[in-house]
Amino acid sequence: MKRFIVGLFAWFGFVVVLVIGAGVGLWWWWAGMRDDEARIPDPAVLSLRLKHRPAEDSLEDPWLRFALRDRPSMRDLVDALDRAAADPRVKVLVADLGETDLGLAQAQELRQAVARFRRAGKPTVAFADSFGEVGTSNAGYYLATAFDQIWLQASGDVSMVGLSIEGVFVRGLLDRLGIEPQIGQRKEFKNAMSPATDTAFTPPVREMLEALARSLFDQVTADIASDRRIDAAILRRAVNNAPHDSAAARQIGLVDRIGYWDEARAEARRLAGADAETVTVARYLNRAGRPNRHGTTVALIHGSGPIVRGGGDRDPLFGHGTLGADPLVRAFDDASGDRNVAAILFRIDSPGGSYVASDTIWRAVMRARERGKPVVVSMGNVAASGGYFVAAPADRIVAQPGTLTGSIGVVFGKLVAKDLAESIGITFDRVRIGEHAGMWSASRPFTPAERAKVEQSLDRVYDDFTAKVAQGRQRSREQIEAAAKGRVWTGAQAHEFGLVDALGGYQTALDEVRKLLKLPAEAPLAIRVYPKEKDSFGLLYDLLLDGEETWWGGAIARLGLLVRLAQRAQPWAERLDELQATLATESLQLPRLETRY
Repeated sequence: MKRFIVGLFAWFGFVVVLVIGAGVGLWWWWAGMRDDEARIPDPAVLSLRLKHRPAEDSLEDPWLRFALRDRPSMRDLVDALDRAAADPRVKVLVADLGETDLGLAQAQELRQAVARFRRAGKPTVAFADSFGEVGTSNAGYYLATAFDQIWLQASGDVSMVGLSIEGVFVRGLLDRLGIEPQIGQRKEFKNAMSPATDTAFTPPVREMLEALARSLFDQVTADIASDRRIDAAILRRAVNNAPHDSAAARQIGLVDRIGYWDEARAEARRLAGADAETVTVARYLNRAGRPNRHGTTVALIHGSGPIVRGGGDRDPLFGHGTLGADPLVRAFDDASGDRNVAAILFRIDSPGGSYVASDTIWRAVMRARERGKPVVVSMGNVAASGGYFVAAPADRIVAQPGTLTGSIGVVFGKLVAKDLAESIGITFDRVRIGEHAGMWSASRPFTPAERAKVEQSLDRVYDDFTAKVAQGRQRSREQIEAAAKGRVWTGAQAHEFGLVDALGGYQTALDEVRKLLKLPAEAPLAIRVYPKEKDSFGLLYDLLLDGEETWWGGAIARLGLLVRLAQRAQPWAERLDELQATLATESLQLPRLETRY
């Protein structure tokens, strides 16, 4: 016992030293970083290296942004490019896109930001050691085509081989194991649980996916052909003959220069002028500050991840986790109750989730509007099923052409493992009070009466979903039904059906805010994130105590943190979470599909 107590005090001492050391180090960095804006070199080259998929949640605390400088958020990237476009000290943009991991909508948003930078009369240089190595990298190449110059390492390839959407089906495995899926859905396009119920795409789902693939592919090829000034027929042949080595890619016109990263940076400095220095996105934002700091106040609320009831499990450092209804409701209540806030920008990147949680968030959006706060939704890579449910009551909805949205439908049920259990000698017995007690148990199938209850619930949820979309979109139920049935649409397709109002990203959404507030087109806006994030010390405190009120509770909870860190290293953990959430709730969920473009 004595050794245990000594160990605990030793651990506490280590934590104290760690916090003090981190604080001193951060203060030292802060003192150097906050001299003044003049420390931005003039002339400067803004340097961007995308090694991780940008998170949607944005960090305001400059220490956290510095600590995660290699993981900029989407807002960081867009803000840096827009601020630099108007900064006379920044002359050129250079970007390393060789390991870029972007969703299509994110790539489109960054392409638009690069285009605004170019319209300011500033050159742009993109580099990749390879656009795909034994794999595809269309997202990186797609973004690169928005730049003036594309550099490719001599040993690299342009692996723009087209687009495929692939589903994995486990119904055959479940049958062999003796597991029976009892799943209901509304309607024929709603395939969130299709991997468990089918062995291949059903005809309606195949029709939907083929239309999605064609829409996405047409968007990408049209933009590339326009920016690279390549005939569309030549580009299609290039796709069908891909991958291309560097020499072939240059001959076709897919890239401009062959060289290494240091040579591309040297070219960017040459374009910027004598004595030009490079500055990273993180350092530039910390020194120059974000745009949209002064003017009419607009609350920015992020909604990222699968939607769940309660508090959810958000990770402000790594962007992983679930979207809890409770903190989002508090954010809307705080923003709508703030007299200084004129409007709310709701950024959604969610495949959906719990129907009940989605309905809770829907009400929060409605309450904000009832309090006189206009709400504009900006969609990220995906805002489908429950993600569209929570967007529907907004005044305006903005999506990228490549956003995946819609999926107005519902699916839920259970997997029955009775035969599997009995095959390995496991039996079940029960005591029951209530006609339908145990109906959700995996040890037995639904009775006919219980199955009828499930069907009634599916109809009720679907009717409520479509009714609320019709109300929010100010359209008839018949019009919404034509776009519903669980069908997923690209943003471009959804725009044709009236499910979204405009195509674009953050800047387009802010333009919609100005229109609703009847402000001039260039009126300044001050963006304020809700809920107010903890600063770096508050976040460190939370991480150390893990929600406990005592240091010894936090020390014990470190085991939980280690488990979560291990989960972050396992992409399959996210898939298991999604499957569990889908089965455990009345699910407004988009299916997981492997999309390679």
